[in-house]
Amino acid sequence: MSALSYSKDGAAEASGVSKQTIDRAIKAGKLRAKRTSETKDGTPSGRVLILASDLSSWLESLVDA
Repeated sequence: MSALSYSKDGAAEASGVSKQTIDRAIKAGKLRAKRTSETKDGTPSGRVLILASDLSSWLESLVDA
């Protein structure tokens, strides 16, 4: 069974880029990420997860070498 989602470390390992690259892509809004929970006031919290389909889409959007 293939992975449905990755942690930031897992996404970095699976895609061959650094965790810092994953962090920058998320902060820039280029790579979609989700949180596993939220606080009572609705603030996202918990672990960061990146869906495998979102990681794949982000990789496809990168510039060709």
